[in-house]
Amino acid sequence: LPANTRVYVTTLNVWAENYRDLLENYRIPVYIFILFIGVFGVLNLLNTLITNILIRKRELGILQAVVMSNHQMSKMLLIEGVLYTLSNVKTVADKYEGDLAVSCDEEKFQAVVML
Repeated sequence: LPANTRVYVTTLNVWAENYRDLLENYRIPVYIFILFIGVFGVLNLLNTLITNILIRKRELGILQAVVMSNHQMSKMLLIEGVLYTLSNVKTVADKYEGDLAVSCDEEKFQAVVML
């Protein structure tokens, strides 16, 4: 080796310690960025939910003022809830390669999930 050549000898533990110190410098800014994204996401979700609730409340108020009685409104909301529930159950049944059977008449409603 020439006389002006510098050779550094180090161990893996020393290299890992130096790398760990370097990562510490980046850890806090990354955590702050992740926190910012999380808070922004939660605020966006709340804004969407509140807007949807206000729009739905106005829609139901218009329906009730123009054409629907309280009994009709209750029945419509019940059927809507049942349909949402069945669609979610169907999605779960499809995921696990199952099946959903539904039968309905004036007196009785039945839903069977086979997984």
